[in-house]
Amino acid sequence: MLPFKKLSLDDINVLRPLLTHTYSRLCDYTLCTLFMWRDYYSTEFAVHNNAVFLTTVVDTVTGMMLPIGGNLDRNLDTINKFYPKCRFYFLTEAEVELLKQHYPNCIVNEHEGNEEYFYDADAMSSLKGRKLHGKKNHVNYFVKTYKYRFEEITGFNVQRVRSFLEEIFIQNDKSSEFYTEGCTKTDEALKNLTELGLESLVLYVDDDIVGLRLVL
Repeated sequence: MLPFKKLSLDDINVLRPLLTHTYSRLCDYTLCTLFMWRDYYSTEFAVHNNAVFLTTVVDTVTGMMLPIGGNLDRNLDTINKFYPKCRFYFLTEAEVELLKQHYPNCIVNEHEGNEEYFYDADAMSSLKGRKLHGKKNHVNYFVKTYKYRFEEITGFNVQRVRSFLEEIFIQNDKSSEFYTEGCTKTDEALKNLTELGLESLVLYVDDDIVGLRLVL
């Protein structure tokens, strides 16, 4: 059996160099996302032959993520050896085709509501075109109406940012386990910006925090 263990913050330095060899562009395979949602999805990992093997739980059913690093065919052979009947989660269409080559009789199901999406960086930076006209109007209104500034989140302002998030959490519905976990782990990420390798910005209007962004 592969030596799986529960994912914890203590494993960041072990996994960071290995996660750079992912086959996937999905956010689920990034260091920050894995650690942000490790408890919600009961994520466990094992390192074997310089590859990372990950298990995750979706709707109470345990499955594997695509192995990271090493030779994919050899990694899939390893999984098949120990787990001959296995589910895989968080895959792109191209990755599904790779798995079909290895498991020709596999069944593919889409999980509605969990689709990944990509932004066009050039389009979002310029907001050109009819499709983004509404967003551009919102931005122009904000710029003309408010006195604002951006700051990087550092040790000097991180406590204010955490207090802002706590206020937002108190004001909103806390009945959603997903929402609550997201707030909890966002606060944890703010306390571990350097370790997770996050870029960050906080947005002020006058001297009040009104938003923030953490970037992988």
